Amino acid sequence: ARPQSQQHCWDWGHAHVFNNSHTFQQFHLDIHIAFLLPIAYVFFGEFENLKPPIPPISMKKTFSLLLLFSVFTISSLHAELVYKTGYVVLLSGDSVKGDIRVNTKKELPLFEKVAVKIGESTKTYKPEQVKEYGFESTHFVARKVDGEMQFLKVLSAGRINLYELQFEVQRGNDLVVDSEYYIEKNDGTSEMQKAKSGKFKKTVAELMSDNTALVSRVQGEDKKYEIPEMTQVVMEYNSWYEKQNGGLQGSR
Repeated sequence: ARPQSQQHCWDWGHAHVFNNSHTFQQFHLDIHIAFLLPIAYVFFGEFENLKPPIPPISMKKTFSLLLLFSVFTISSLHAELVYKTGYVVLLSGDSVKGDIRVNTKKELPLFEKVAVKIGESTKTYKPEQVKEYGFESTHFVARKVDGEMQFLKVLSAGRINLYELQFEVQRGNDLVVDSEYYIEKNDGTSEMQKAKSGKFKKTVAELMSDNTALVSRVQGEDKKYEIPEMTQVVMEYNSWYEKQNGGLQGSR
């Protein structure tokens, strides 16, 4: 289990880097130039020993190429890490609005912690410190999984909630990202359980028994339910339940 930590943690390193755009760019530019110049010197220097001789490349052109490469790399870094307007709901129930840090090329960090920028400072929260957070149409809730608090991504919310949990696993020599899915019914008594492809029809019969037409259709279909199909069924049930109960969906 994760150790208990304070209500919120200050992420001073990220606050310094991302609150000072000039420092961020200069830092990465210095690193790239310092690292690549010796390589370029050795690389281009070897050309002199080749036969037939290759026309030498001027230092000015070399530096221009390195500078172009560095600017491209910095632009890529900026594209990966962005801030999106969002919110965090604390354990007290208070909602904190700010900008959520998002890696556009890697979703896994969002399952581990949430960094929210408020003014000039950035606070980082772990799952045990908040109830939920979100930005745009993406929402995460904190739930206990195997005795440990985790951030779960909401795939569908309503009378039935469907969640995704991402984590890293070792496969051979590679560290890869894998997912598990969880489902729960908002009736005040049901426990969250794993949503498994091979057992999904049984889960539908148990949790969605009040929609007999949907249950019958799912039971009668001769296909394997993967997460896209599971999500579609849960969304369909939630829409039906909302209409039947005047918009009452239940709460996460």
